[in-house]
Amino acid sequence: MPTFPACSDLGLDRRILTSLPGACVPARVVAVHRGACTVLGDGPPRLATTPGRLRHAAQRQADLPAVGDWVALDRSGGAVISAIADRRGVIARTDPQTGSQQILAAHVDVALIVTSANRELNARRIERFVALAAAGGADPVILLNKTDLSTSVHEALGRVRHAVGGALPVLPISALTGAGLETVAAVIGSRRTGVLLGSSGVGKSTLINALLGEARQSTASIRGVDDRGRHTTVRRELFMLPGGALLIDTPGLKLPRMTADAHAAAFDELTRLADTCRFADCRHEAEPGCAVRAALADGRLDPDRLEAARRLQREAEWADSRSDPKAQRARERARRRTIRINNPNRDSW
Repeated sequence: MPTFPACSDLGLDRRILTSLPGACVPARVVAVHRGACTVLGDGPPRLATTPGRLRHAAQRQADLPAVGDWVALDRSGGAVISAIADRRGVIARTDPQTGSQQILAAHVDVALIVTSANRELNARRIERFVALAAAGGADPVILLNKTDLSTSVHEALGRVRHAVGGALPVLPISALTGAGLETVAAVIGSRRTGVLLGSSGVGKSTLINALLGEARQSTASIRGVDDRGRHTTVRRELFMLPGGALLIDTPGLKLPRMTADAHAAAFDELTRLADTCRFADCRHEAEPGCAVRAALADGRLDPDRLEAARRLQREAEWADSRSDPKAQRARERARRRTIRINNPNRDSW
C-alpha cells in the first residue's frame, strides 16, 4: 500500500495553520490547472476545484492559488478550495503582457538559480533571478550546472561569483553525472521548500530527475550546434525529494521582469554603502559625501554592479507605474498629447 506525506512533512507550521479557517482541511498546491489545482495533504494527491466565488473575489491573478500555496479545503463538500493561507517566501515577477504581478511559487525557503557552465554567462539574468529570490524572502543559491561539459569550471565559477558581488554561495554540479548533487538537497533541508529558477536549457528538468532518482520530468538532449539545452518544462510543479526536501520546478524564463520591490534586493553591498552617504536621498551622481562614488573611486565597488542596479531600479519603477492607476492615467494623458502634437489636423479625439 502506498504511503503519503503528512501535512507537517510538506512544510505546514503553526503560522500557516492559524491563517486558515478553523473548520477546514489544509492542503498544499502541487500544480495549477484551469479552474482547479492538484493538492496534497494527509492522503493521496487529488484535484481541488477553485470555486467561482473565489475567482470573482480575486482582484488580480496573483490572488488565486499558485504552486506552493497552502489552501483550505471545505470539509462539507468535497475537494473545494475555500481560502488561501497568508503567503511568505513569494517568488513573483511582473507579467510582460499585463504588467500585473505573477506568482511563480509560494512558501519558498531557498531559490536555486541554475546556470550552465558550458554556455556564455549572462550576468544580468543571474542578477534578476537573485533579485526575485531576495525580494520574496528566499535565500538565493547559484547552481553552476553541466560542469561535465566545461573545460574551465574554475573560470566559470569566478565569473558567476563576480556577477553576484561574491556574496552568495555558488555550487558547481552536474545533473548528468551526479557530481555535487548531495549538497543540493542538503541546502534546501528537510521539510523546507526550494524552487528552481533559470532560463531554458540549463538542465533544471534533468536536475529534478536526478534528485528524485527517477525520470518524472521530460528532458531533451542538447543541440549539437551550440551545446544548448532545449525547453521542455511547460508548467510549475512541486515535488518531494527522497530526503524530505520539497522542490518546485518552473519553466525557463528569458529575462524575468522586476516587481516594484525587487530591484534593491540583489545589491546588498550597494545598500550598505548608500546607508553611509551624507544625504539620505543621494543619487550617487555629484552629491558631496557620497559613499558609493568613493567606493567606485578606490575600487571597492565594480562600476558594472552600480549600472546593473540602476537598470533594475528603472525597470522596477516602470513596473510600479504600470500597477498604479494614477500613473496609468498620467501615462495615457501623455500619450494622447503626443498624438495631438504629431497629428494636428485630426478633427476630434
